[in-house]
Amino acid sequence: MTVEDSSSAASAIAPLLPFPPMQSLEIPQLIKYSITPKDDGVLLCIWEPAPMTDTRVRPFLFMARYRLADDNEAKTVLEEYQVAYQALGSQSG
Repeated sequence: MTVEDSSSAASAIAPLLPFPPMQSLEIPQLIKYSITPKDDGVLLCIWEPAPMTDTRVRPFLFMARYRLADDNEAKTVLEEYQVAYQALGSQSG
């Protein structure tokens, strides 16, 4: 799959495999996102905010960007992230 073939990227992503929970003193309660219109569709950005530290030079733990066909596809990918994020949060509790 190429970058240009991003309209089918959401369906081509393999399911996440389970992994051992990370040790953390604080579990963030939310992820943030933006959906930005582009000429050829939309850009979905998803990130988990985190304070900057000596070793963390950006204010997030992760950021993912997807070029997708439309808002509906972006909302579907976002819902998948939210379900996975909530499942991981419930496992660590």
